[in-house]
Amino acid sequence: MHDLVRVMTLKICEGKYMVRAGDWSLKEIPKEAEWAKDLEKVSFMKSGITRIEDGMSPDCPKLSTLLLRDNVYLVFIPDSFFSKMQGLCTLDLCCTDITMLPNPICSVKSLKALLLEWCEYLENVPYLGEIKELRELNLSNTTIKEVPQGVGELFNLKFLAMNARKLKMLPRRLFHKLGNLQHLELPLHIEVEVEEIKSLKLLEEFIERVENMKDLKSLITSWGSRVRDTCYTIRVGSYGGYIFNKREGICHNKELFLLEYNLKDERVLAEGIVQQCEGLGICFVDGLKRLRIERCEGIEYILRSEAGLSSQISALEEIKLYELDDMKGLIEKEEIGASAVLPQPVFSSLTQLVINKCNRIKIPLSGVPNLKAILISHCWNIEEIFETSSLTLPKLKYLMLHELPSLRKVGILLYGVPNLELINIRECKEVEEIFEDEGTSSLTLPKLKRLKLKDLPKLKSLCKGTTIICNSIEAIFIKECPRLMNKPPVVVDFGCASTMSDKGEPRIVEIIEVG
Repeated sequence: MHDLVRVMTLKICEGKYMVRAGDWSLKEIPKEAEWAKDLEKVSFMKSGITRIEDGMSPDCPKLSTLLLRDNVYLVFIPDSFFSKMQGLCTLDLCCTDITMLPNPICSVKSLKALLLEWCEYLENVPYLGEIKELRELNLSNTTIKEVPQGVGELFNLKFLAMNARKLKMLPRRLFHKLGNLQHLELPLHIEVEVEEIKSLKLLEEFIERVENMKDLKSLITSWGSRVRDTCYTIRVGSYGGYIFNKREGICHNKELFLLEYNLKDERVLAEGIVQQCEGLGICFVDGLKRLRIERCEGIEYILRSEAGLSSQISALEEIKLYELDDMKGLIEKEEIGASAVLPQPVFSSLTQLVINKCNRIKIPLSGVPNLKAILISHCWNIEEIFETSSLTLPKLKYLMLHELPSLRKVGILLYGVPNLELINIRECKEVEEIFEDEGTSSLTLPKLKRLKLKDLPKLKSLCKGTTIICNSIEAIFIKECPRLMNKPPVVVDFGCASTMSDKGEPRIVEIIEVG
């Protein structure tokens, strides 16, 4: 909001609104005399408040919204503070350092939203069962060790977040009376009772861990046709102390993580999800955005070419595969023939591909027009990345290939990567060229900024017979590439405008090490 518009708005609402948001000079809550009796909304968010005077009790019976979030030095709120705010509907104390919630707030029967996320020192929350109108309760990233008493009685709750790292257990039948829940976020170190989650018929957003694929399939089946509209982050298998950071807008995604779980009965992942789900597994696969599989035995492929699921899995944007000893490839194809050809690009939405320590995997990839980042490392059997020599990746920005001892071919046309910013290739002993040649004597990589080549004994050039012009290059690192010593891998046209700094001087290219 423009400052002038904001000032005018606050002037119009004077007497009903009190706003001191972002005022770091504000060290204490304003005195009681400054709190008008007709106040409806108050915001001190992102201010410098460190204390609220003991015994303070503003008389604001019409106050509906109080925002104190991001007062990172606020450690204590006296019981008296909320005693005359019986009309309060929204209380936001997120990102404060309070250690306990004042008891009187739990008797404010009008309260609809109680937001306490990232109150990292909050251990004690009193009985909440009296706040029957509560619709939203956020206790994620607090230090509570048990579910506050009375949560199971809040039958109007629509949003419940309790992703707290010290939470020890979930009481049985906790969700029995919470049939109105639409958003549920639980800690990943606690396995959820799938039967309880299945009873939540209005659930739209779900973040949790289940024990095995059987539970996952059971959950999918219970969602019925709602599975298409349900957003989720589900982890299957071990917790293992691994932390996946919650992304902003996470519940607009569909994310599946598999960690340290034996998938021998799900040799082809997408097919395994679909089986025994009465067709609903297809809906589950349809729309999946992020897939991460780590340390899982038995899985060999994500998809079978003839399984008929290629269009359903085409929404995948990220694939991350770590330490999968049995993984052979992304797609299992039939023997060469017409039936082995996929009717359309399978991973047409894929933007990020990460593969690490999958020693049996042999990619090669095709049909990834939106790919932006490739990171493949420590895979002993990969001989080629892309199965065609005429591939263009117009959105590719980052190409990182590390310790691929069998790699001979990357398979990308040089002119097909106009947005490439980083090339980082090391310890690929067999590779001779990075890019494919179309017979052009010179081509430009207009956005390339960093080039790092290390321990590539057979590398002759980035692209055979082609001079590569990089006028945006900022740093070059070349080491243990003996066949590159006679010819630089890229050249810079210092007469070009893009090589000039803002002051009209030539941009300095940092050659980190050559040898």
